Amino acid sequence: MNQRIRLLAVAVFQLTLFALVPSFAHAAARGSTACYPLGNTLGSPLAAPLPKGLYVSEKFKVGSGRGVDANGDRTGSRSLSRSLTATIIWTPGIELFGATYYMRASGLGPVQLDVSVPNGAGRRSDTDRGLADPTIAPIGLSWNLGSGLFVSAEAGVCPPWGSYDKDELANVGNNAWVFEPTFAMTYFGGGFATTAHLTFDVNGRNRATNYRNGTSGQLELSVMKQLKPFSIGPVAYAYSQLGSDDGPVQLDGGRGKSAGLGMAVGYDAGPFSIMGIYVDDIYARSMSDGRQFTLRLNYLFKD
Repeated sequence: MNQRIRLLAVAVFQLTLFALVPSFAHAAARGSTACYPLGNTLGSPLAAPLPKGLYVSEKFKVGSGRGVDANGDRTGSRSLSRSLTATIIWTPGIELFGATYYMRASGLGPVQLDVSVPNGAGRRSDTDRGLADPTIAPIGLSWNLGSGLFVSAEAGVCPPWGSYDKDELANVGNNAWVFEPTFAMTYFGGGFATTAHLTFDVNGRNRATNYRNGTSGQLELSVMKQLKPFSIGPVAYAYSQLGSDDGPVQLDGGRGKSAGLGMAVGYDAGPFSIMGIYVDDIYARSMSDGRQFTLRLNYLFKD
């Protein structure tokens, strides 16, 4: 039975990756971003359950990008983001439906976003500093299927708590509720930790602009070689908007899609671990063609 479940899980993720990359629908509103940050959990064996306790992850991230149109040509827009955010995971030691139960809150902390666009013979620039929209997942379940294979599922929501002004270029919040289900699979074998993480953002309506972004999906892949206490390996993501937008046509930003490839290096000292991740976009259409560096610190706060 477990063998059939393992084969089914692998097949689902392979089919999802195939579907995400070539098929893209309408784009999000100009100036908006997905609630789920690109490459947010790269390098992590996400589906494996954590032992009972309270875990904290601090993440410093810097990203830059240049806007491209539907043909991949540069539009002249530029962006630079910097963030210092925390993720908190609580594992109370409870089992539900044969799985380890946990709760998660992420994206907790300050963000600065700088945006610059062509404006006649010059440029128009804007900066926003504040709290982004967090993700709160009160329900998370992780199943151990045996033979080193784990799968997990979460049900989360992004409340519109971040800074937002419809008349500004830069906004660290999106001014809309987002439902965010996620699914992950991790396999430990041959000295590797291989993880696939699939996230969907089902967007609500931004009432300030009367615009609703279509549902988007992102698939993250990590293949980390375990050289304890070190780990190293390639990471990648593919992003697409899967559903149609609804709102004023002048706000439609095009058919957004992107894919990135990079490397992660980590060090694990038991209750404390640190990882550096660099990713560069290898494909982008109707969104930012960028690169990002993340430094992530994980530690056990209380057991």
